[in-house]
Amino acid sequence: DATLAVDLLTDICKPKERNGNTAIGLSFIPQSGQATLDEYLASSGDGSSSSEEDLERTLVDALTATGANDELAKRHLPIMRFAKKKRCSLLALAPELSDLATVQKGGLQSLDPQRREAYVADAQGFIALTQDPKFKLYTDKSLLKDFTPTKSNDAAASKAEQGNFFAERILVHEACATAISKWATF
Repeated sequence: DATLAVDLLTDICKPKERNGNTAIGLSFIPQSGQATLDEYLASSGDGSSSSEEDLERTLVDALTATGANDELAKRHLPIMRFAKKKRCSLLALAPELSDLATVQKGGLQSLDPQRREAYVADAQGFIALTQDPKFKLYTDKSLLKDFTPTKSNDAAASKAEQGNFFAERILVHEACATAISKWATF
C-alpha cells in the first residue's frame, strides 16, 4: 500500500540531515529504468496539476517501456512523488526482463558473464555463502517458498526447474543488493 509506505517514509525522513541523503528502492523497475527515474526527479513542472499529471504519465509510460509493470508503476506514484518532494533518490533495482528469462531457462551460468558481474558485486563471496549449510534455511523459507513446479513426472526435469527458479530468485536478490550497495558507496 503506497499510502502506508509514504506515511512510514515521512517518519523515516524527518531528520533534516536525511534530506537528499536517502534512497527509495523500487524492486519492480529494471535497472535500465534508472535514467527515467533520474529524469523524473530532476524535472520541474509549472506547478499546475495538469503539468504534474503529464510528467507522471510520461514517467509511467517510460518505465513500462523498460519492462516495469504498468499497474505497479501507477500504484507507486505516491512514493515517487514523495521522493521528488523530499529530494530522495529513487533506485531501479530489478534485473532486466531478458536476463531473468535467460536465467529461468538455463540457470545463472547461461547469463552472459559481464551481465552477471553487473548484478552480483561479490560473486565469490556469494558462492561461498550458498555453500554454507545454514544458507539452506534461507533458501527453503525465502527463495523457494513461492516455487510451484510444473506437473512433470521426470524427477531430473523437476530438479532442473527448481534450480532455475532458485537461480532467478538469487539474481533478483543480488541485483537489488548490488544496486543498493553501489548507490550507498557512490
